[in-house]
Amino acid sequence: MLELNYNFLHWFKRHHFLYMFGFFLNFRPITPFYHEMLVTTKNITDQEYYERLYPVSTYSAVIVSFIIFICINFCLFNYLLVLGCVGGLVFSIAMWQTDTVGSLQVAEVFEGCFVATEIIYFASIYVCHDLKLSFAAKTASIRVVPVVAQLTAAILAQLLVTNGWLNLTEITFLGVPACAHSILLVYHLPSMFELQAIPENFLPKLSFFKKKLKDTFSNHHVVQYSLWIAFTMSGYAQISFTMQTLWRQSQIEDSEAPYNGAIEGICSFLSLLGILLGATLKPNFKRQNALLSVTSLLQCSLLFGFAYVSNTWERTILYIVLNLVYHFVITRITAIVAESANSKACFGTVFSFIGLIYSILNLVFACVINNNEIYLTVQQQFTVYGGYHFVAALLMAYVYVVSFWCKS
Repeated sequence: MLELNYNFLHWFKRHHFLYMFGFFLNFRPITPFYHEMLVTTKNITDQEYYERLYPVSTYSAVIVSFIIFICINFCLFNYLLVLGCVGGLVFSIAMWQTDTVGSLQVAEVFEGCFVATEIIYFASIYVCHDLKLSFAAKTASIRVVPVVAQLTAAILAQLLVTNGWLNLTEITFLGVPACAHSILLVYHLPSMFELQAIPENFLPKLSFFKKKLKDTFSNHHVVQYSLWIAFTMSGYAQISFTMQTLWRQSQIEDSEAPYNGAIEGICSFLSLLGILLGATLKPNFKRQNALLSVTSLLQCSLLFGFAYVSNTWERTILYIVLNLVYHFVITRITAIVAESANSKACFGTVFSFIGLIYSILNLVFACVINNNEIYLTVQQQFTVYGGYHFVAALLMAYVYVVSFWCKS
């Protein structure tokens, strides 16, 4: 763990710069209206986005995630956070200023950098937090900040859209100063790294890396729950954007004004409750597989509901419940993974592994959606996502039954 020679008050102030950094990095008011902005101001169709833009960001994220996975044990976390900030800043500027598909593809490359480094922010709390807090409390504290930023950004965006104070292009600009400020805050963060003796030459470094992987993933809890986190994060990311397509369809069919910001604001507020609830319950390894199976089945049921209900309010309720369940269970399981990784001081390796699997799964989803021979409507996409979570539920149930049977 990181050891700093600051007095308590000095350390307290520098530590909270990490929360400020997370807030500004995730303050992107255009996010709830991202699909609306592409369609109305950039004249990008759904087909163009899924075929020409989204795959670029997934390929970029996989490449950057792989580089992070290799380099995480040999560099400061701060450098990777700067990379994410630069990616988010360039993406926001490009979305604000450009309209052509080619320039938007360049923007998606930098968005991939932002997505790939996001997981490092969540790992930073375990490396730099020197206070006597439980892993559940640390996990909740670092996860609450982006949700608060999303809540604030969503409410602000909805007010601006409803009252016509700014158009969507101008709202996109609001992410630029926020992201620029996050870059400045990086320089106020403590130097974050996992304290260890790293060899200087190439071959010893390679041996060190192999030993690090072996030590890290010798714990089956780390492997199992890390994979589940990556699977769940990927499913949630796909659902979040598909929801915007669904909202637009509903708005056109019902001739309603866009209320994406209000819906996302409500979801963010209840997500805070899910995070706090996930942090208050004591982790129990014996029951986690059963919990994951049940919550995956619940998410599966909600997603199948999206495919078959047509009422906007019913979809909104399902989406809110889905957010609550997701943030509750991801907080609990992330805390367990971090606690399991603590004995080996391998937070960077574990979380970069999660980020790599997450990026690969996003790429797989992009390839499936973009397959010209398999055209999926929005409703069919939700059916696929529901089946995806159903498979996860079956796997967790299988692991739970086998472990229970072996102990019996």
